[in-house]
Amino acid sequence: VQVQFVIVTEDAQAFLDGALGPSSPITYTSQPPAEVLEEDKVIERFPLGVRREDVKIVPVENVFAQ
Repeated sequence: VQVQFVIVTEDAQAFLDGALGPSSPITYTSQPPAEVLEEDKVIERFPLGVRREDVKIVPVENVFAQ
């Protein structure tokens, strides 16, 4: 199955580096239960299976240019 995503973010390169790095910790605005934090330790290291060369960062001024 082939899937494509579009993500809009202020700093695309930082997002990409974090998402494809060795871990991507989950952050919360309020403290979740301890069980959730334990699950997060597994989830944050789960590989996305995305190769950096398959990602295309498009500047906002070029999004509707095509």
